[in-house]
Amino acid sequence: SMSYEKYMLTREVEKVFLDLPYEEEEDKIEVSIRPLSWSKKNSLVSQCTNYSGDGGVAFDGQRYINEVLKYIITEAPWGATSDMFLGKVDLKLGGALEKLVPSATDSDVAEASENLV
Repeated sequence: SMSYEKYMLTREVEKVFLDLPYEEEEDKIEVSIRPLSWSKKNSLVSQCTNYSGDGGVAFDGQRYINEVLKYIITEAPWGATSDMFLGKVDLKLGGALEKLVPSATDSDVAEASENLV
């Protein structure tokens, strides 16, 4: 096979358990996620980057996280992963979901991402 092929995404959806502090008897929360391609990731980073008239750049980190989650999660116990749903999750579930999101700061947005704090 060609050496580049290992870098190509398959269409396969992966089932993962969210990394949460489960109680002993509690069912683990499973979600299905599809891979995020390089071009889709760049597109989402672009959508979440705002350029001001004076040449400033502001990266909306929360919007990036939400947009990636809405795209990659194909099945979840709560149904659709929407902005409304994501607006209601607590810090524990939000943190577990955020671990599914590849960093946006692999590129020049790093300097502009004060909003991630």
